[in-house]
Amino acid sequence: MMDDMILTKEDNERLFEPDSKRRNAIKDVDMLWPDKTVRYFIGSTEYNDEHKKAIKEGTEMIKKVSCIKFEELTAVPSDGKPYLHVSPESGCYATVGAKCPPNGKCEMSLAIPVS
Repeated sequence: MMDDMILTKEDNERLFEPDSKRRNAIKDVDMLWPDKTVRYFIGSTEYNDEHKKAIKEGTEMIKKVSCIKFEELTAVPSDGKPYLHVSPESGCYATVGAKCPPNGKCEMSLAIPVS
């Protein structure tokens, strides 16, 4: 893991120039989300309505300033297509791009803020 990203060695090589450690846009088409649509499933009952609203607002903000679309799923998909499984693990991190295991499940952790 690199700070907030779950990276394989191959991912790290794709994202960072060897000597500068600057992030680059992903150009590998295999890592892009199909149809520029990130499907996501909120996989925890620990998120309350306020948390879910904040997640939805975040997706709306990204949609306004990019070509990325979001589709909230109401159940874990069984079609094997990539999706983000959002849960409150320790910290905030996610896999990079749509390069998910064969079951399609990419991990994303959004920790619940301590009030």
